[in-house]
Amino acid sequence: GAYPPYGNPAFPLAVPPIAPLAPGPALGHQRTPSAQHDPLVYLGTNIPDPFRSAASHGETKVPGYDPEETFRKLNRLVSSAEVKEDEISLLLLPLSVFEMDALNDHCTARTGISLADTIDRIPAGTDWKFALRGLTLGPLGFDVDLARRALQGLGTNEMMLVELILGRQGPDVRWLKAGYKARYGKDLVDAVKSDLSGKLERIFVMALNTQKPLDDPYGQVDQRKVLEDVETLATAAKKKDEIAFAEVLINRSDTHIRAVITMYSQRYKSLSKVIKKTFSGTIETALLYILHGVKAKRDGQGIWRDAKLLEKAMAGFGTKDTQLIYRIIRAYWNPARMEAIKDSYQRRYNKPLVNRVKGETSGAYQKLLIAMLQRSQKTDMPNAAPK
Repeated sequence: GAYPPYGNPAFPLAVPPIAPLAPGPALGHQRTPSAQHDPLVYLGTNIPDPFRSAASHGETKVPGYDPEETFRKLNRLVSSAEVKEDEISLLLLPLSVFEMDALNDHCTARTGISLADTIDRIPAGTDWKFALRGLTLGPLGFDVDLARRALQGLGTNEMMLVELILGRQGPDVRWLKAGYKARYGKDLVDAVKSDLSGKLERIFVMALNTQKPLDDPYGQVDQRKVLEDVETLATAAKKKDEIAFAEVLINRSDTHIRAVITMYSQRYKSLSKVIKKTFSGTIETALLYILHGVKAKRDGQGIWRDAKLLEKAMAGFGTKDTQLIYRIIRAYWNPARMEAIKDSYQRRYNKPLVNRVKGETSGAYQKLLIAMLQRSQKTDMPNAAPK
């Protein structure tokens, strides 16, 4: 049966981008002129400038925060004969994205080892380390790390690439490309091309080209263009033309796509059902991921979709821990969105997401994930900006 939508579909941006979990620049703050001119916002929260040089010795990078004390405590904990994962989690979890960035500079200056690599060297559980490493890298850094993981080794993690690249606004994709280039010295488009082929490669390259217009939820859609796209998709469905579908879903604004979904269902049938019937494999998954990220029937923001993906990571025999971790962390950066996902999960599966995660995990790893899930509901997000 149908479930009630989260929020009001007429106002699809009910969960706005918000300030970070602790001091950071005002949302939308522009960085100094360079190759990247988008606001310093990623996954709905403020981020440090990835092109800014490390803080000089003695420089206060974040007002009111001295990383030396945290560094000393962390160094003592990781050097202990008995590693206490819970204490390390409790030390780092309260830090904001900006404080974590300042601590990373400090760790690197004092030891020659980054904060993330310091966590990697701890002789502890793999899942706990992966989750804590994700937190230390911050929103952009963790996504860059995930993109590298998706493209490394035998076989490409195509689902991870779908979640990292598809259905996203241009500024986020450009930051992902810029961060990947800065970290690994290679263009993300080239990396994708070297790992994928055929129509799937073309779909990702189209998305990485960032031609998707910025969304205006209150703007008027051009009904003539909507009709043109509806007819294009109807013809493409008959021909099983994946690229024609991708071109519409990737290169149109979210508001326009919602109008296409509505008109298509009025003239033909459910666009989701057409995609499921016409395509298969990763291409079907990719097209549905984009569609369910904007579909007004639920919430128009992919919240319902993301709640279902969290359940999918835990359903069946054995928890898919990597998926569970990165899906929780990527939602964690925007507490309002995290709360919306938890609400949707509760209404869809009739149980709290926190309880479900508790039943699938254990130890320090469990405590860290639960702390992330619960922190969003009780955290104030000040807007003080570091100078």
